[in-house]
Formats: sequence, structure tokens, C-alpha cells
Amino acid sequence: MPEGAQLLCAPRKPEWFEAAAVALPGCARRSRGECGSQTGRFLLDTIGELRKAYALATVVVVGRSFGTLHGSDMMEPVALGKATIIGPRHGDFQDTADKLVQAGGLRVTSARELVRDLSALLNDATARGEMVAAGRAWLNVSRSSNAPCACSAPTWLQPTLSPVELRPTRVGKGTAAASSSRS
Repeated sequence: MPEGAQLLCAPRKPEWFEAAAVALPGCARRSRGECGSQTGRFLLDTIGELRKAYALATVVVVGRSFGTLHGSDMMEPVALGKATIIGPRHGDFQDTADKLVQAGGLRVTSARELVRDLSALLNDATARGEMVAAGRAWLNVSRSSNAPCACSAPTWLQPTLSPVELRPTRVGKGTAAASSSRS
């Protein structure tokens, strides 16, 4: 992780929660109501709160795209207006990923280059803003042309957070959220 950034890891299957906790020593676990973390690591070991986690993020990294699982859907963080990074393994979402990358609304990187690319986005609000605008523009064109799109209602663009939900303290340049810890 880049210096000063926080990591919120959100494994998508309950059977992955314990392994993720072991991989993130010192993490604050949502299931236990832990709010602070000395390590800047947070584990969303609950189901149904990923949209809230995305709302906290400065940059979203879709983690399952770095292993062998062929990715996860990147549409929700893009629709929520988050600069989004995926890894090279996104075959289950290839067409959408290619179109978003071409439009400038998504970045694909390797595990080796992830820290560099994540740091660049965390440190450059203009680049993040351009990526967000490009992603949303592509979503709007896709919706209006009736192209196949995995997006939902515009309520995605209005995150629903209360002050007591998922509120890690900000440190440094921002927070990065990952949608999976397992490859």
C-alpha cells in the first residue's frame, strides 16, 4: 500500500473472512464493530455493505482481478464516481472493461505496478476527476444507447452512509477499497 493510505478489504464470501483477517494483521473487523486501526487496515467481513465501503474510498481496487478468478464487476464503483483500478484477469467482464478503459474511465494494472498506479491516483485529484467523469460519461452513453450494461438505478450515485457506519479515520492521501482479498 502507498504510504499513508488505508486499505479496506472486502472479501465477497464468508468462507474467505478468516483468511483475509490473517492476511491483514492488525485490521479492524467490521463484524466486531471495530472502528479504528493502528495499521490502517480494515476488513469488511460482512455481506451487503460493499456500496457503503465504495462510498468511503478515494480509489477502488477490484481485487479478484489480480488472481485466477477473472475479476469482479467494476460497474458499481465507476457508477458511484470512484476512480477504479482492476487487474489483468478480468475475462468475465472483458467487453465492459475494454470499453471503460478505452473511454478513460478505468485503469488496468498488474500486481507489480499496483502500488505505483494506486499512489499516482491517490496523489492526483485531477487524474481521479478525469477518470470519474470519463467513466460516468461512458455509463450514460451506454444506458442511452440501450447497450448491455450491468448498471442499476441512479440511486447508486447517492451513497447511503450514516455517521456510524464504516467510518475509518482518514490518514494521508486517502482510502483505497478492495472488493476481494482472495485470488
